[in-house]
Amino acid sequence: MGAIGNFFGDFKVLLAAATAKPPAPDEIASFGLLAEQNAESYPGEVAIICEGETVTWLELNQRANRVADRLSAQGIGHGDCVSLFMQNRIEFVVQLLGITKLGAIGGLINTNLTKQQLKHCITLTESKKCIFGEELTAELNEIREELSLQDGADYLFVRDNGTQPAPNWAVELDSNDDSLSDSNPAGDIEIGNTAFYIFTSGTTGLPKAAKFSHRRLIPTAAMAAHLVLRIDQKDRMYNCLPLYHGTGLAIGLASAFTAGASTVLRRKLSVSAFWDDVREFNCTSFVYIGEFLRYLLSQPELPQDKENPVRAIIGNGLRPDIWHTFKNRYDIERI
Repeated sequence: MGAIGNFFGDFKVLLAAATAKPPAPDEIASFGLLAEQNAESYPGEVAIICEGETVTWLELNQRANRVADRLSAQGIGHGDCVSLFMQNRIEFVVQLLGITKLGAIGGLINTNLTKQQLKHCITLTESKKCIFGEELTAELNEIREELSLQDGADYLFVRDNGTQPAPNWAVELDSNDDSLSDSNPAGDIEIGNTAFYIFTSGTTGLPKAAKFSHRRLIPTAAMAAHLVLRIDQKDRMYNCLPLYHGTGLAIGLASAFTAGASTVLRRKLSVSAFWDDVREFNCTSFVYIGEFLRYLLSQPELPQDKENPVRAIIGNGLRPDIWHTFKNRYDIERI
């Protein structure tokens, strides 16, 4: 009866979700508001861990508010696009939250793009500013003179692990700058507003920008968190997918935000370090694309494969022929 009971319980929850009335476009809800709510509910709990740095929900929200304060002072407001060109790290999340707290739109640029494709993405979205990471300075500088953005004003530089100062054509944006206000609320951002532009791969031409609204983000993330993964504030999600794409951002990061769960963030997949990271940080879930699960399966089997804390995973592109093989080898309860 246990399995039958679980089936009907799942069915009722899914039916309720499927028949629920969608939120009205003018309902107040946003990505930034999720961070604020977690800062109020779980201020001292871990929000993100990445490369030896840990931030709590309160710290994450305060740093995002400082970014919003800086952007607002420079004239960024509702409906403006700010390009974000940065690898997976805590500052990516901070900057994106800061942008969306103003009702502005984050133009999430693939960090592998260069030259014509990079120029196209910044130009297509009519970006008013470009926030970029130290790690991608050379790529942006290569096409900078072809853009309409102004040197010394519209390029905002965010340090990485190095000590490189901002180039002379950019100004530094430091989310730890105490001179900026850390109490800027998300305000009355309507759920129907566009949150991000997410670009197609551009493999068959120049990338296209797809609008991603808060109305699409929040229900998607809630379904992933509560119906599929069934995570809560005590869980930890491992996320090594690029945050400039929908799976890593909406299914991964935003679902953790929805549950108040922690995220262990990595710049990119490392097959050799994957399970060591999962065990070290006690990750109970992760977000995947099918291809990288195939990479994990290609590694030699080890006696400790089943000795991991992962309970549930979510993603796309997992082929049927390896689904059960992966589930059984690593003892995953829910895929």
